Amino acid sequence: MKKKNIGYRAIKYLISKFTKNILENKSVLNISLPVFMFDKRTLQTAFAHEQKLAPIFLTKAAFSNDKIERLKWFTTYLMSFLHFSVIQMKPFNPIIGETFQCRIGNLKLYLEQTMNHPITANFYGIDDDKLYEMFGYQITDAGVTPNTCMATRLGLYFIRFINDNTTFRIRIPDALVRGITMGDRLFSYENKCLVMDTTNRICSFIEMNPQQKSSGGGIMGSFFGSKKSTNFPDYFQGHVVNSKYVQVDENGSNHTLLKGYTSICKISGEWTNSIRFDEKEYWGIHDDNILTMYHDEEYMFPSDGSLRTDLQCFVKGKEDASQKEKERLETRQREDRKLRAEWAKKNNKDK
Repeated sequence: MKKKNIGYRAIKYLISKFTKNILENKSVLNISLPVFMFDKRTLQTAFAHEQKLAPIFLTKAAFSNDKIERLKWFTTYLMSFLHFSVIQMKPFNPIIGETFQCRIGNLKLYLEQTMNHPITANFYGIDDDKLYEMFGYQITDAGVTPNTCMATRLGLYFIRFINDNTTFRIRIPDALVRGITMGDRLFSYENKCLVMDTTNRICSFIEMNPQQKSSGGGIMGSFFGSKKSTNFPDYFQGHVVNSKYVQVDENGSNHTLLKGYTSICKISGEWTNSIRFDEKEYWGIHDDNILTMYHDEEYMFPSDGSLRTDLQCFVKGKEDASQKEKERLETRQREDRKLRAEWAKKNNKDK
């Protein structure tokens, strides 16, 4: 099915459902999105897919004795992460308690859905040689207009190098999708992202798609003065700096680089193509060595997202059956939420 037809089908479907629910005196808040708008993955699977180069760059970082060099390789990992995170269709939202586990190279990764409002998943990953571990939780939220979707990913995302206990924290930029219902479908990253070495107090501060700000001046624009940033929405630029000059926006991605900083090195590139530190390339699309992600089916939990009935029907092309299963699971989820709320109210009253 062509993507251009999906927006029209979605609008037609939602209007039909909206009208039907009103006529039947049902809530319009519980209208289930049509499965033809969805990707054949859950959010958990999409997160794991983003890690396809993680073992390569995180291993390089683990073996780097110089703290700046390690930060460079870690920042390269983040850009490879963004490179694989592009998604044009909506992933299936995991159900509370749903899990996903996989192996990518020498990395074992585990995820569990722990909350639905907001959508929250906890994750843990560890390298076979115990070079590093990743852990934390990710909150996914989205603001939607008739033709755009801005996705924000918050939470706490840490990676610790086990040998010397150096810990890094990541802040991911916002993802903007245009052309949901009409026009060309375009994907870009907006605002800023951070890679923070919390142990050594150094940070990669990166501005995504900086064409409007840099062409008009300002700290970042005047420092680089690059015309390239006005032409390519996948372009990014930034600095490695002391962390004391970075003001973190804990509620979003509008982080601030404070005046008076000294640039340890410059960062530039295109997240679709490459990353450079002081013009030395650390990763380019031409040298990709993408690792395979696979399930360890022998130890798969019954709660694994790949076993969902709506997803299994959808993967097999059974759209109507998938829609019915999706609505059944969503109804059960709302009933479970109601029971939890009633239990919490009762027990809080008893206290």
